[in-house]
Amino acid sequence: MYINNLKRYRELAGLTQKDVEETLGLRRLLMRDYESERLKLPAQTAVELARLYGVSVDELLSSELTNQKGQLDNFNEFLYGNSFFVIYSDAIIKAFFEEIEDVNFKDSLFEILTSELSLLEKRSFKKYLIHSLMALACCDRKIHDHELVALKKMSAGFGVKIKSPNMLTEVKPDHNVRALKHLHLRHYMVWLMFFFAYADGEASKEEVLFIEKYASEIKMNRSNFLKVKKVFIKEKL
Repeated sequence: MYINNLKRYRELAGLTQKDVEETLGLRRLLMRDYESERLKLPAQTAVELARLYGVSVDELLSSELTNQKGQLDNFNEFLYGNSFFVIYSDAIIKAFFEEIEDVNFKDSLFEILTSELSLLEKRSFKKYLIHSLMALACCDRKIHDHELVALKKMSAGFGVKIKSPNMLTEVKPDHNVRALKHLHLRHYMVWLMFFFAYADGEASKEEVLFIEKYASEIKMNRSNFLKVKKVFIKEKL
């Protein structure tokens, strides 16, 4: 049954049923009926939902939840792709999109969010990003294959050499990294960490605590952090 994916991808996009209905011009409570299978999902609506959630129709209608490879693909899309719906619910990042001019939405999300940085600043941020995710991967004293694959791909794509993951078990924000002076990039880092931790289908307790500590150190608003966390981990705020 595709019911699980239909709800899962909506939640990963940070959207409520009402948000989807208003965006697509659907009648009230129609998404509830689709997700509970009270009504059959029309093909055209499936196409529109897939586009809104930033996934393929096949993924949306799959009989199983996305497997490990698919979760890693979600992380890669978030880093390298140009599907913005997942984090557009973040008020800080949404405000950034509304303020910048001459946006080329064919660019990757990373390129757009770092468009105000110089080449040197962007390269420094890339190193910091990989360093941070490497530390996250090691926080539970082990590094999984999919994490190593993602790190190596980032390293190659960014042209940044990485040290042995075992050497980095803790990350501390380097306020000399100019990117961290931008509030929307601090938010982006937290989103990126959650996607990375979730790449195997579920974030460990150690990974969640690591991200929470990191968010506190970079002075991310607690309420904003909990909203991001809720997208991935369902619990009361």
